Amino acid sequence: MPGSNELFELIKSLTKSEKRHFKLHCRLHRGRNNYERLFDAIERQQQYDEAAIRQEFAGETFVRQLHATKYYLRQLILRTLRSYHAGNSKSVEARQCLRDAEILFNKELYFQANTALQKAERLAREYELDGLLCDVLDLKRSLAQSVRPHQFDALEAIIADQQEVIRRLDNRNRYVDLIIGVSRSVMSGDQTNLEHEDWLDSDTNARTLEALVMHYNARYFREIRDGTSSKAEQTLQTLIDRLEAVPHRIAESPGLYVSSINNFVSFYVFNKQYDKAMDLIQRGKDVYQQWTLKSENRSLLKQVLRTYTIELEVMRNHTLQSTAQDRIDAIATFVEEHAGKMPRSYALLFWFQLGYIYFMRGDSKTALHWVNRFIQTRYKQVRTDLQTHARMLNLMIHLDEGSQFVMRYFVDSTRRFLKKHGRIQPYETELLRFFSRMGRTGPLDRRSEFRALRDKLFPSGESPLVPESALAYIDYDLWLEGRCRRDFSTPVEITPR
Repeated sequence: MPGSNELFELIKSLTKSEKRHFKLHCRLHRGRNNYERLFDAIERQQQYDEAAIRQEFAGETFVRQLHATKYYLRQLILRTLRSYHAGNSKSVEARQCLRDAEILFNKELYFQANTALQKAERLAREYELDGLLCDVLDLKRSLAQSVRPHQFDALEAIIADQQEVIRRLDNRNRYVDLIIGVSRSVMSGDQTNLEHEDWLDSDTNARTLEALVMHYNARYFREIRDGTSSKAEQTLQTLIDRLEAVPHRIAESPGLYVSSINNFVSFYVFNKQYDKAMDLIQRGKDVYQQWTLKSENRSLLKQVLRTYTIELEVMRNHTLQSTAQDRIDAIATFVEEHAGKMPRSYALLFWFQLGYIYFMRGDSKTALHWVNRFIQTRYKQVRTDLQTHARMLNLMIHLDEGSQFVMRYFVDSTRRFLKKHGRIQPYETELLRFFSRMGRTGPLDRRSEFRALRDKLFPSGESPLVPESALAYIDYDLWLEGRCRRDFSTPVEITPR
């Protein structure tokens, strides 16, 4: 039986379209009304409360065996998910063909079984689904024995084919061992040669696309470990080129491509090659735009979102040239379109990043739009680090907007939030005092107030009061530098160092 929270977690993970498909399935099958009622009751809960469920359905027959009802509801949800996702991937399609072939074989409808089996085999070979291909060849041998039991050469050929598939699986597993071993050696600094490490000298041993990707990633990790950055760059470039040469495969398994792009972009960012990083991001996005990003594939969506967050990070800190505006606006559009599909932590990060970037570019109105989206969210316990800095950014924006009459309210609100989530840091205390004063300060005195704050937060010849961890979110030094030069009569754009 499923654990107390498994059914709850499954229901909460469903998308709107998956829930709709489940409900349609229930309504097409009379007698399943109780399952839909239980589904709705659990969906309404914020935390699973079985006592509340029993109380809501007190007197109902099915609640007497609630554990069994929950089990069958879970199985029903999984069954409808299988039908809903049946056409979403070649792997699922091939498995369904194999299942059809098994059913037809057991009915001794051998010709029809062979037709379904041929399609399963074709898909398994084309997309290198070797685990599935082993099962296909098992059934192919059984079918041949039933139809042509004395054609021994054909049976031996099927067995030899299956052995070759098993060797490819073993080849993949060896690369898994290699990438784990090299990754461990990077973390530990141990440069002892690994078993089969000589395989990394050439990609000729990689017998599938998945093995090829692991080969180049393992080689890249080894080159990073050995300090050969130029070789590492070439390795990643070769991997991207090899993947783009098989577009049908990256369309079927896009995670291989997206993770490879992200690794390469991270390499460029680490080495401060920001222009190359931005060019590569755009190259990846040109491919991404050919796909429909479905919320059901959360792993892929997260990897694509990581690409966009890296792009914003680069533009935020290093590449805010005038030509970046179109890219920033494009990301903002992307965020709006996919906000409902994103994990909460990613949505908050995007809203904060966009608010900060637009603010630093002098567009306070757009910045306030994104910060308001952040502050008004219900995700109160998610990314409290961002929650803190978003509230500080909100104060900075309202100060620029000249909204003195709301400054006191926002200062008090921010102080309450900081107290609720831990001790207020010294630099935060100074900032709150500053914003409180600025709510009562006239335009002529503002520049001197900014200079006084900068002297406190970044005293000459002393360690800054603002920790590096906070500056990674908001560059207060850059902000204050710009405001200390400002005449407060016209908005100015601050260009990052």
